[in-house]
Amino acid sequence: MDLNLIDLLTFLKHINVVENNMGSEILQKLKIIPNCVYETIFTTYDRSSKPNAAPMGIITPDMEKIVAKIFTSSQTYRNIKEQRCAVINIINDMALFYRTSLDKKSLEKEIFKYSKTVNAPILASALAYMEVTVDDMRKIDEDRCEVIFSIQNAEIIDSCATPVCRAPSLILESLIHATRIELYYLNGTPEEAEPLVNQVKSFREIITRIAKGTIYDELMEKIWRKIQNA
Repeated sequence: MDLNLIDLLTFLKHINVVENNMGSEILQKLKIIPNCVYETIFTTYDRSSKPNAAPMGIITPDMEKIVAKIFTSSQTYRNIKEQRCAVINIINDMALFYRTSLDKKSLEKEIFKYSKTVNAPILASALAYMEVTVDDMRKIDEDRCEVIFSIQNAEIIDSCATPVCRAPSLILESLIHATRIELYYLNGTPEEAEPLVNQVKSFREIITRIAKGTIYDELMEKIWRKIQNA
């Protein structure tokens, strides 16, 4: 075999390995763990190149692909279906989450900038972002579709960037409640503990839904057992 052809095949194999590792590397740097839902903001273009931004939960089952369950009635779904791509923005600004969900009229074009590899905009204030393309779209039910993405390009602007996850806050609230529940039982006032127990129960149900099989799920089960034994 010609040596130049061997060199070319080796180079192409190397490029393929780099591309396959991109998802894993960027997700690890963002401190994302598998099977845990993270809150991000998706940005897309419609067919007239009008930008759209909307909060969207993402999950990775394998530290390679990104999965989002998207309502088929949303503009984000229509844009992704047509453009076959999006940008996933890592944001910790709750005001921007509010504006992109409940006050879209307040969004100015200046908050967006062009991406490098996909036909979708980036939020200029993003702490990090991932430019993604669609691998597959699977209908879940009448209202939602599961979309599987591959990362084509990514950048971490803030080295401390990590996506918002509800699980840690729910764990913290449950821990605070658990200490108060214990005191109420010790003081002989279980009726005061009951509302807190119910709140922890609801937090546990959310954790089961957004972080099943993760460290957060494990911690919540430990907290729940402590409460049950109080």
